[in-house]
Amino acid sequence: MTVLGKLPKYNGPADFYSQNGSTFLAAASVPYNHNFSHVRTLYGRVFQITESSTVCQDVYANWEAGYHDAGHSFHVSLRGAQVLVPADGITRSWCWSQVPTYTDHQFHYYVDGNTEGHYAFTYGGGRVRYSWQ
Repeated sequence: MTVLGKLPKYNGPADFYSQNGSTFLAAASVPYNHNFSHVRTLYGRVFQITESSTVCQDVYANWEAGYHDAGHSFHVSLRGAQVLVPADGITRSWCWSQVPTYTDHQFHYYVDGNTEGHYAFTYGGGRVRYSWQ
């Protein structure tokens, strides 16, 4: 994990993920940016990597007001390998290696600790990129 602080500026379209449905604006290739809101559990866009077997996720998250406590945590996973993302608004970067090329992949964004109607939600954003970008 690398702390980036703020997400680098991006001048293109970005996907928007929401618990109530998602909008995909860009092509299904890397790199791409995304934003999300009111997320409890959802999958991002389907994408393929073609130039490397390492893909990175730069992401920041915040808790939506009134919807969390110490029993909740926010995670991002790819191919079953998950990372814990602090929901403090600071952008951090994680990379996954040995990811098969020319294969469909999706990042999973989810809040852990949601049980028996006790739900927490997050909002934030990020980008998916190759390690050298």
